[in-house]
Amino acid sequence: MASVSGDAAGCSAAPELIDLSGESRETLDVYGIDRVETEAQLKASKRAGGKGTMHAFSTNCLLARRLVERGVRFVNLYHGSWDHHHQLNPQLRYGCEIVDQPVHINDFHATLLHLFGFDHLQLTYRFQGRDFRFTDVGGRVIQSALS
Repeated sequence: MASVSGDAAGCSAAPELIDLSGESRETLDVYGIDRVETEAQLKASKRAGGKGTMHAFSTNCLLARRLVERGVRFVNLYHGSWDHHHQLNPQLRYGCEIVDQPVHINDFHATLLHLFGFDHLQLTYRFQGRDFRFTDVGGRVIQSALS
């Protein structure tokens, strides 16, 4: 599921937005639209959203890109299996296989802060007499994600 904030005037383009027939085979393959969970993945991860989870997430990523191309300023993706408290290792292994380039959370935060115009190395907050960074002691801007 995706939540969207942007220009309401663009809502009339919804049928065109969700029609993926104009996307090239290469684009669909890169996003993993036809990727299917293996029986081993489904067995190892009972709470991972079930069959079709990879297809749903891939489709949502592609739709998110199309929303951004149409001027939507904020798109938030939800993965059907993000919250794990049981069988953590198989759950996380399954969840990480759904994306091709997982990144460390500190790198993700550094990149977001960069996009908002902040230097994550300089942005700190004081807590118990110490200056902390939002990206802790790590974090680097993921230049390859910026275009």
